[in-house]
This record gives sequence, C-alpha cells and structure tokens, in this order.
Amino acid sequence: MTALTTTSQTFDALPLDAASRFVTGVFWVLVAGVWVGSGILLSGGAGAIGVVMSVVAVVLAVLAVTFRVLQPMGYALAPDGLTVVRRRGAFRVAGAPRGAEPRPFESHDLRVLGSGGLYGYLGRFRLRDVGSARSYVTDGHHAVLLAVGDTRVLVSPRDEAAFISAAGGSDA
Repeated sequence: MTALTTTSQTFDALPLDAASRFVTGVFWVLVAGVWVGSGILLSGGAGAIGVVMSVVAVVLAVLAVTFRVLQPMGYALAPDGLTVVRRRGAFRVAGAPRGAEPRPFESHDLRVLGSGGLYGYLGRFRLRDVGSARSYVTDGHHAVLLAVGDTRVLVSPRDEAAFISAAGGSDA
C-alpha cells in the first residue's frame, strides 16, 4: 500500500454512462412536455391547471439544472481529504483517503437520497455488503469505493488504476 504524496493529485471524471445520459435526456423531454402542456392549457382557458403545470415544469427544470451543476468533473486526492470538482464549485470530504477498490453499482444497491441517473449517481446510496456511502459517480459501471476518514465515498475517475494507486489501494 502506497501513501499519498504531500500534494494533491487530480483525476478527471468519466463521462456519463449510457443509462445516465438516457435518464437525463428523458428528464429534459419531460420538462419540455410539461411546459408545452401548460402553455396549451393556458391558451385553451384552463387557467388553474395550466398555472400548476407551469409551476411543475419550472420546479423540474430547477431540479435538472441543480443536478447539472453538481455533476462531478474530477476528483482531487490529498493526504487530508478528497475534493469533488463539480461543474460549479467543489465539495470536500475531510479525512485521510484509504482503501480504494473498484466497486461498480450492483442491482441490489439502493439510492437513499439524491440522483439515480440525472447527471450521474449523486447522493447517498446503500450498497449491498458495504453499507451507506456518498456517491459522486458519472459512470456506475466503473466506480471506485474508498474510505475518506469515516466516510465511504464512491467516485468514477477516468484513470481508475492510477486513482486506486494514489489513494493507497485496498486495505482489505
């Protein structure tokens, strides 16, 4: 097992996998459909229902834009934590990274809170045989599980082997 250097190492995130691209596309089609439907209802005189549908369309669009902003673009490993570089801003998980190993999503894994495909797999997940983990994944087939302090984190770096090596490999 190798230790992290004293400086941070940055790794690009994988692009969205096919399932996530599909979910994201279908979600935007849904937003557009609800928006167009609300316009049709408003122009046809169904004011109250049209207004409600307009509000729903705006809420769905805000949700989609929020998850786009939160989409991971890269990961910076440092001896004192992991920084998830997002489209806008970054999120830091404090603690010494250790025990990285490949851990793609499995059919029995459960999303507890967050996105299960809209611009990635983001939020809290319950992983079979692992327990609770935070997910900042763009490709569910090529995820890496690591411990950062007391927190289990899933990421999807483009260079999985280099990331695992930089994080110190598996503790198992």
